[in-house]
Amino acid sequence: LFRSDPDGYGTAICSVIAGLYIGVAPDAQVEPLVVLDHIQTAGVDAMSSLETLCNALTHYIERPPDILCLPLSFSQAAESPLRDIVRKLVDRNVLIVASAGNDSSERFSAPGNYPEVLSVGSCGFDGKLARYSTHGIDTDFNPPRTIPDVYGYGEGIMVANGAAGYVAAQGTSYAAAYVSGIAALYAQATNLRGEPLRQLV
Repeated sequence: LFRSDPDGYGTAICSVIAGLYIGVAPDAQVEPLVVLDHIQTAGVDAMSSLETLCNALTHYIERPPDILCLPLSFSQAAESPLRDIVRKLVDRNVLIVASAGNDSSERFSAPGNYPEVLSVGSCGFDGKLARYSTHGIDTDFNPPRTIPDVYGYGEGIMVANGAAGYVAAQGTSYAAAYVSGIAALYAQATNLRGEPLRQLV
């Protein structure tokens, strides 16, 4: 599943997490997985991309990472093959950090709405919440799930942009990357993993 990154999206996400110059946790090791051919068409080709994502994550069950950042979202029912894999990874002490989504209030998407993940909304460096950031109470779960769990910086974030250098970007995907970097710093400093790390974040 390792391919080029024509849209630069994965490169941008990785630069926020562990970029040498702008990354939150520059000593963290990242292993990017390309699961969407073109980020602009994610909504159109959501089902095939969901299958690709599930296939990509399956190999992590046997060799789980400490932290898994999922800066994408799918409109779907609460139960799906993706949630089964998420549960298995969490059982292996993986902290899964997922973007809450950019659909404003009460339009929830997976995996950011799963109770097993650390759901991240977007705010600016001034602490003001981004209007587009998904938030609210998802009643598809029992008990109902409050989304997001935390907010991360996702407004005016500098990201790598290939030969162009760096550009400003926004969205809950970048907020999730930022929080993933913070989680990596905590993991490095405390050796915590899984649920204890999630509670610390």
